[in-house]
Amino acid sequence: MSRFLFVAPPLAGHVYAAGAVAGVLARRGHEVAWAGPESALRRMLGDGVTVFSTGMRPYRGQRDRGLRAARSLWEGFVLPYARFTLPAVEKAIAEFAPDVVAVDQHALAGAVAAHRHGVRWASLAPQSMELTRPFRSLPEVERWIERRIANAGLSIGDGADPRFSPHLVLAFTSPALTGPYDFPAHYALVGPALGDRATAPDFPWDALDPARRSVLVTMGTLAEDVARDFFPGWSARCGCWRVACRRSWPRRPPRCRIRRRALSCCRRCRCWS
Repeated sequence: MSRFLFVAPPLAGHVYAAGAVAGVLARRGHEVAWAGPESALRRMLGDGVTVFSTGMRPYRGQRDRGLRAARSLWEGFVLPYARFTLPAVEKAIAEFAPDVVAVDQHALAGAVAAHRHGVRWASLAPQSMELTRPFRSLPEVERWIERRIANAGLSIGDGADPRFSPHLVLAFTSPALTGPYDFPAHYALVGPALGDRATAPDFPWDALDPARRSVLVTMGTLAEDVARDFFPGWSARCGCWRVACRRSWPRRPPRCRIRRRALSCCRRCRCWS
């Protein structure tokens, strides 16, 4: 059997998708380990996983919109997180000796470390944004991101982009969401990755009327400041619908409050992800 090391940022939507793949590999007899902030990973994955801790420090949320949001994402989280965790990820690879490193697209340290150690690595894309070059009509923005990666010391020697493995890009989406796009042959769009969650909160599924349509509303973990006014406003405008407001939070939430016309989550009720 083989050894797989998963490297993901401590963001619920990223960890749970990678966790579904890791769970299948473990059930098939492969040895699986993680590199990342131990407390955050165990909060989402449980105590039964092997974690090589990278430590963690505070990072700013997604406060901006438009092109400023792209800048704050990269300068406020992706790049500083990669620089901070890179030494620990390299140490994890040296100790665990994986056959494959599975790297979330926003955990660049995993790709850089795998390349430095000569280990094959796969990119995990939990959403479609990076896949279809959202800034292809703004080449100066794409060049800015590439320069920032290079200036942070996160470039890969053979010219590969650390967001896109030359071996395998596993995307948890489908062409129905990406639209018609000519992906390389080593890209696999496999749809959502769903698996059992060791720390899943209770949820009153019986409160959902199977005869009525439900709407799933979600925003990323880093988008707390942007989403603060979005969820209450959206819920208030859908009084005739039954709504499940889903927020991607790594913490274990209390039970949701059930309302007559909508299933909504108050700000303290951080629903399942």
